[in-house]
Amino acid sequence: FLIPDERSLRNWTAFQFFQKGAAMLYAGQEKGCTHCPSLFDKDTLAWSGHGAGGMDLDLVPLISRLAAMKKDPVFTDSTYYLNVLQDDIIIGIHAQNTWRPDSFEAFKGDAMVGIFPMRAESAVFSLTEVQVGGIQTLDRMLPDGTYENLVDGSRIEISCGRLATDGKAVIIRAGRKAM
Repeated sequence: FLIPDERSLRNWTAFQFFQKGAAMLYAGQEKGCTHCPSLFDKDTLAWSGHGAGGMDLDLVPLISRLAAMKKDPVFTDSTYYLNVLQDDIIIGIHAQNTWRPDSFEAFKGDAMVGIFPMRAESAVFSLTEVQVGGIQTLDRMLPDGTYENLVDGSRIEISCGRLATDGKAVIIRAGRKAM
């Protein structure tokens, strides 16, 4: 089993759904199964308890929420930017194709911004240090305010251009439809 703890598995699952294209789930991932099923032979999974050495968790609500989010039009017509910060934090940005990061205009379109702490550890970082497309910084897309975390519905505060995460994945909408 590649991802042995629940928080990291949730973060990686959210990251997979945030990527361009179809999300790929490992057989049994939605229940934390650790058994590696055969791709070519009949090999059923145990769906209850710690069947197949699993973590006895239920990721179905998370996966359902992420699947619904993935249907947002921003994901179908966007340019995708990816940054890796120190401490293994991945920042992904789906910016609607009506905006160009090489212009110095403020962001006016719609976007999704994902923050994925891959070590599942708390972190605080400055949005002015995260570049989008090599020119703009993330604070131009996400001004100070309160946002909804589309992963779990919690509230995310951005203050003084800084965002804190408690080690959980965060996906927020930026732009016209935000807040």
